[in-house]
Amino acid sequence: MIRIEGLTKTYPNGKTALGGIELALSPGVHGLLGPNGAGKTTLMRILATLLQPTRGRVEVFGYDLVTDKQAVRALLGYLPQA
Repeated sequence: MIRIEGLTKTYPNGKTALGGIELALSPGVHGLLGPNGAGKTTLMRILATLLQPTRGRVEVFGYDLVTDKQAVRALLGYLPQA
């Protein structure tokens, strides 16, 4: 289970890519669709522990994404298109 609560990412230039995302995903394969600039890549980079969120909490099978990065990395696979 992936639980996302109030996830926000604001870049140093002031652009907010994610604003308070709330989402719960059960185990399985999921797709993420949306228009260019919707924050898909930002969300995936945060979930893959490649990018630090500005605010909010992400939990992957009980592991906190920020404090338990290695455990999260062992559980998730990420294969970007390019």
